[in-house]
Order: sequence, then C-alpha cells, then structure tokens
Amino acid sequence: FEVICDSARDNNLVMGILESGVKPLSNDVFEVFLQTNRGVNQAILTVSQSQPGVVMWVPGGHDNYNGPAGGIYADIVGELQSAGISSLRIGLQEENSLDECVLIALSWLSFLKGAGAKEVVLVGNGRGAAVAMATAALHPQAKSIAVITPIQDDTASVGTITTKPILVIHGGQ
Repeated sequence: FEVICDSARDNNLVMGILESGVKPLSNDVFEVFLQTNRGVNQAILTVSQSQPGVVMWVPGGHDNYNGPAGGIYADIVGELQSAGISSLRIGLQEENSLDECVLIALSWLSFLKGAGAKEVVLVGNGRGAAVAMATAALHPQAKSIAVITPIQDDTASVGTITTKPILVIHGGQ
C-alpha cells in the first residue's frame, strides 16, 4: 500500500495503511476494513468481475454506507453491479476534519488500486461532496466526480479540478 500524504497542504498529514481485511456479507458483497496508523476505517464493497472500474461513494457523515434520500447509494449499487460496475461505499466519521476525511478517502483509493481497479468515479453528498472533490484533485486514479448538494464552505478544492469531469447536483426551493 502507498503512504498517503496530503501534498496540497505541504504533506503535514500522513496516513499509512497497516493491514486490510475482508468479511463476506453475501454473494459478491463484502465488508472491508483498513487498519491505518490513524485508526480503523470500514466500507462495503460490491464486486462485479466484468469491469476494472469502481464507483466510490463518499457519505455526508458518519458510517452511512447507504447514502442520503432513504438509502439511494444502496439502491444504485445493485443496478451498477448488474451493469458490470463495482462499488465501494466508504464510511466517514462526522467529527473528523475535512483533511482527515480526505486522507481516509485517499486510503480507500490506495486499497482499490491494490485490488486492481483501473479507474474510479467519486460520488459524494453534503460534506462527502467536498471530500470527493479534494480527493479527486489529489489522486490520478479518480477520473471523474459527481457531487450532490455540496456544502459551500468545504468546496474550495473545486477550482483545482481542471482536467476531470465534474457533475454538480444541487436542489433548492
């Protein structure tokens, strides 16, 4: 695994992956654990054998693997798997800073690279949208980004994403 550092902030934050573990939940669905020098991170991996690409779902906070709107991530993951696309739904702790959340997302990209994923699309909602944008700006494996209702205070990194497609979905009244 790679040693992950936040080069946009002078490499002040470093995370190293010490080990990973996988626990089967059902056919082609696994709970994945990453033990890092900063703690344990968990995710749900839904595997499709036919494509080397993955969608990485970044939640707005907590270990909300199913996403907003009553679990839309979980619904879409099944449809993507049927279309031959794997998904990784990561967990984030709301109390973590944006920088810590980006390090967590970068560690999952390192895991996916080690597992053979060639390209990753990042999808994030709320605070996870800012994490997805900042992560995509730092890692070449992230090929495109879709963000849902980004929190404006955390979106400074959007200006650094110049070579990757980005879709922004934001509702209003």
